[in-house]
This record gives sequence, C-alpha cells and structure tokens, in this order.
Amino acid sequence: MSQLKVVSFDLTGTLLALSPSLGEICANTMLELGLKNVPAAKIFDARKKHAQRVVRAHGLAPTSEARSREYWRAMLWEIFEGAVPSALFPKAKDLVYERISDAASWRAAPAARRVLETVRFLGLRCVVISNGDSRWRNALDKLGLTPLFDKIFLSSETGFAKPDTRAFDNVCLSMKIRRDELLHVGDSLSHDISPAHAIGAEAVWLTHTPDGAPPEQRVAIIESLNELPPLLQAKLCTQSARKHFPRSTRNLLALLRGLPEEQQPDFHTIVVKKNSSETGARKWLRTENAPYTTDREFIVPADTLDDILKNHGIFAGSIQSSIRENWENIVPAALASRCVPTELRDGFSSLVVSCENAVIRQQIEFRKRAILKKIREISGCEKIKKIIFSNDFSG
Repeated sequence: MSQLKVVSFDLTGTLLALSPSLGEICANTMLELGLKNVPAAKIFDARKKHAQRVVRAHGLAPTSEARSREYWRAMLWEIFEGAVPSALFPKAKDLVYERISDAASWRAAPAARRVLETVRFLGLRCVVISNGDSRWRNALDKLGLTPLFDKIFLSSETGFAKPDTRAFDNVCLSMKIRRDELLHVGDSLSHDISPAHAIGAEAVWLTHTPDGAPPEQRVAIIESLNELPPLLQAKLCTQSARKHFPRSTRNLLALLRGLPEEQQPDFHTIVVKKNSSETGARKWLRTENAPYTTDREFIVPADTLDDILKNHGIFAGSIQSSIRENWENIVPAALASRCVPTELRDGFSSLVVSCENAVIRQQIEFRKRAILKKIREISGCEKIKKIIFSNDFSG
C-alpha cells in the first residue's frame, strides 16, 4: 500500500457552482432578448445533462480555449433547441457565455475553503483536475481559492479532458507521484470515479442525491465535503499503523475495532509485486511478522479482552470514552485531529495524550491548564488531576 500524497478535486459540482444556475442564466437571457413563453430554469438545467451526453457523443471536448468555445456552443444549441429561434441563437449564446465568463457568477461550496485548508494541514498536496478553461481559473482567483492548490490542471491547458485517463496520468507525472498515491474527489461516476480507478488511483464520490450503487466496492461515498477530512484522517492513520506495526498487531487492532483481518499474501505474488528475488520476498515477509494463516482462527478470549479494555478505561460509558467523545470541544479544532487521549494511569487520575509530533505537543502543552479544566467538567472525570503528553501518535 502506497502512502497517499496528493488529493485532486473536480471543480464544477464539487468545489464550484454557478450562481445563478445555468438554467437561470439561460432563462434570463431569453427574457433579455424579449422572448415570451420562457421555460422554467429547472427545465434548462435538466436539458444540460442531455446536452452533455449528445456533445460528448460527437467527440467534442474542451481541450483548448478554441475547442472550449465550440464545446459550449454545441451545448447551448442543444439546451436552447426549440426555445430560441435560430436567428437569435448567436446572440443568446454570446450572452450566456459572457455570464459564465464573469467570475462573479461562480460561488464556492460552503465547506470548500475549510476542507482544502484541512487537507493541506494533514500534509497532503491539493490539485484541480477539471474540464474547464480560463474562466474556471478566473473564478478560483476571484474566490481566493487559488493559493490553496499546488497546481491547477484545466483541460483547455493540458489537452486532456475527463474521462480520458491521460488527464489523471498527466497529474501523476507532473506531481512526480505513483498512480496509487493519488486520491481524486468528484461528483461524476463516469468522468471522475471510473477513470481514476482505471489508472489505479483511489477516488471519493461526492453525491448530493444518491441514485444508485457505485460500480466498484472500493469507492468511498460522501454526501458533503465536510465528510472528506475525517475520511482522509482515517486513511492516513491506517497507513501509519501499516508502516509501524507488523501484520499480527494490525490484525489485533482490526479485531478490537470490528474490522476484517488482513490476510498474508501469496509468496509468489510478493516476488512479482516487489520485483525482487525470492530472498528479498522472504525478508519482507519476516519484517511483516505475519503468523496469520487461513486455516487457523485468530481468537482473543472474551474475558481477557474485557480485562484489557477495563484496565485501560476503554469501554462504553467509561471515563476515556467520555473524553474521546468530547475531544473536539476540549482541544482547539486545529489540534484535535493531531493528538488523541490514549490511556488512563495511576488509578485513572492521569490522562496520557499522544501527539503527532513535538511541535503539536508543544502547542497543546501551552493549553494544558485550560484542557484539564474542561476535562474535569465532564461527568465522571473529576478525579483526573494530571495530563501526560507523549509523541507516540497512532491516530
């Protein structure tokens, strides 16, 4: 499993949206032209999806500024069909294109800025992969989001438009990462999720109105951008555990968390995957320390497990569970994801807090007195008198 390094975002429908919508812009344009019997905006919005399918079926894609104009002309022709006379279509098309070109017509998703800042805070790089042109770049500048991206890949500049997998390969090449070190976030199964998976990258499907199961089980589904940071944090913590713990320990952790165990891979598969000799593969297996076999059941006696949990204060309704549930209210939001209450000692009078690194530890130690006060305000936590900080962070 490779380490996640870059998170890419689709723009329209994911981070940005037209405000007013394309349907409203089209309806207002008809009114400006003095036309009567103007269809409702939602009708134009519904026609947009059909127009996209028709235009793409003809092989049109916004792979340059000129082709982007041609793409949008064909799109608007399908959207306005039967509603705008042919003689007035050039004027209607220019008016709509002008509205979309205005950066003021675009708005950012409510959680866009916070999510992008959080992704960067987690140590990941952010990029854009969008079927757009210079208008999209102007919108990002106007909304102040451009500085939050390491690079912006627009189809009109790269020459590759989704669902062409080369759009994603180009990002990996430019960012100097492996394909499986990329995670893409988008709202389209056909143009975001499928091509990302086709090259071996991971994907998160942002679906505001779920209309069916995704084609692959490994698709993570979110209904709001607010759900992305916890998902990324969990993934990074899992990668950290994989890096620092042998498989036997990871299987124990999986058991405690109610997750499937990780089976030992076939020896010959390791030789091929690691592109090494059999000696190198055996060495890798030894470092993994994986005693698991499919014919042996991995069991921890229930009474032993209960004793372990109770000795560490980890059970439903316990002091530690109460602290964990209220952790985001106890510690500043910027630090809550980078430190965690891990253990109770000295008869539950001392709380151990593991920090991601020395810098985080120093920042949270400055707030030690305030944190301890908030903890003692929680019912059942009055006996805690001391906080011990460590750098042994496991998420």
